[in-house]
Amino acid sequence: MNGTEEDLAKDWLQPVVKEYGRQLVELVMNVAMAQQAAETLGSRVAGWPQGAYALKVLTAAFNAASTALCEKEGWGEEKLSRCQQAIQLAWAGKIVPAEERKIILMH
Repeated sequence: MNGTEEDLAKDWLQPVVKEYGRQLVELVMNVAMAQQAAETLGSRVAGWPQGAYALKVLTAAFNAASTALCEKEGWGEEKLSRCQQAIQLAWAGKIVPAEERKIILMH
């Protein structure tokens, strides 16, 4: 089970999965993780032409596959954006603000 599959099973994400479907939510989450990974790798391969080229090929392949899936499923930019926002809101709702994490001792 990869990280995305584990997240998709979590309660906080279930309303988003129900509204947008497992496949779209998984794609949006994978795109976000891939972007972070590409940024990290990009900083590591700076000045190494073979590494930079390999990262370029990898990201182009991921983008082509993601675009093909979106076209096949009929997911437009607007739907992708709404799904991404729903995921972000669900994630934000799962985070407890610091002021609510205080421990109150009763005597």
